[in-house]
Amino acid sequence: SIIGEMISHSVIGIGLNVNQAEFDPGIPVPTSMLLEKECQFDMILLIEDFRSALEVWYRTLLAGELDLIMDAYHSKLFLLGTTARYSDGENDFTADIQGVLPGGELELRLEGGELRRYGFKEIEYLD
Repeated sequence: SIIGEMISHSVIGIGLNVNQAEFDPGIPVPTSMLLEKECQFDMILLIEDFRSALEVWYRTLLAGELDLIMDAYHSKLFLLGTTARYSDGENDFTADIQGVLPGGELELRLEGGELRRYGFKEIEYLD
């Protein structure tokens, strides 16, 4: 919910394929924990572990340690600092992901050094 120029509150959701082995053929590159780790997972234990981990990060957020959260996020960011090909719908180009900004924009450095920012679904990874 946005009030003026500020986010008043938000709701998030998390989807996780756990013990799923078969997917709709129309889903591009689906996976699950079962397929990645080649073993079944106990859902009760998984939920307990997930809740504990989520609580740690929530407490980190409440403590105002946003730099710690962003550092952890960037340490797992796919293709961070790696040259790859992208399309913005009009042009294909090569760039390195520099990071994700606090507003959620993906920041890329193009081959010539120019920095560009893209919102959700404004670019596509081509490689």
